[in-house]
Amino acid sequence: MAASTGRPIRELFLRLTTTTRPALQAQPAQLSRRLPKRLPDLPQEVRRARDCLSNLVARSEAASAGVASIRSEQQRQGLDIRGDILAAMNRLSNNLREAQAAIAQNDLQAADEYMERADKDTATLEKFLGR
Repeated sequence: MAASTGRPIRELFLRLTTTTRPALQAQPAQLSRRLPKRLPDLPQEVRRARDCLSNLVARSEAASAGVASIRSEQQRQGLDIRGDILAAMNRLSNNLREAQAAIAQNDLQAADEYMERADKDTATLEKFLGR
């Protein structure tokens, strides 16, 4: 029982997730911003987070492939890609890996943070590619 309201914890959790938590299919930045850390995530929220991650992975792989193509072309000419783009690719890879690990542990708040970072790095790569 929750001490201050007399309601069962599960009821409070359901109320919180349906009234303050935006739909998980929205942008990654909105996945789990307001949910308290200690409450368990509902299975459908974990599934939605996985779907969101899957979409982000697809987008990031397309952007990374485009950058890799440009990079190999430049390397044939004796050049290399800009350092900030290489850094964004490395951060992107790490953030996606961490988001996947957080989802596997049902930690949607951490997964949200990593996906938000990965989304920013993907946007950096897409901007570089002119998308």
